[in-house]
Amino acid sequence: MTNPENKLFSGKRYMFWAIVPIGGLMVLSMNIYVNDTTSAKIVTGLIDVIFVAFAFSLWNPKEFVWAIRFVGFSTFLAYSCSIIYFLFLIPKQDQASLRESGATLFNAIRGFVFIGIPGLLMAFPRLLKQDTNDAEFDLKDENTEFDGNSKSN
Repeated sequence: MTNPENKLFSGKRYMFWAIVPIGGLMVLSMNIYVNDTTSAKIVTGLIDVIFVAFAFSLWNPKEFVWAIRFVGFSTFLAYSCSIIYFLFLIPKQDQASLRESGATLFNAIRGFVFIGIPGLLMAFPRLLKQDTNDAEFDLKDENTEFDGNSKSN
């Protein structure tokens, strides 16, 4: 009765089945209990889209590479927006009354450094790769080895 080709509940899908049902219930409840304001609906909709992309990336990371890159870039943008929010939209006297463990400018910068920048590097993995000097190899003759010695036929 068991089909060995059925990978629906295989060990590779464990993280999918462990995270997605609980996350789906949380996203569903957030959509039900959110206020009727337009900005809250927009943010909730963005969280829904990010969660769906995250679910795709958990299901098959090799096929849905774009999904995990989208999640990483969204994380970077969220922390960037939180820094902008604290720098320009909250008056300084209101920031002084915030608790240190809550949402503060310092915590936004710390989250940006430790979570946002790695999210950006996950979204664009070629940012860390160094350029190789391909012109050096193009100038060499095909009959010449890398150490400069000529190959004999």
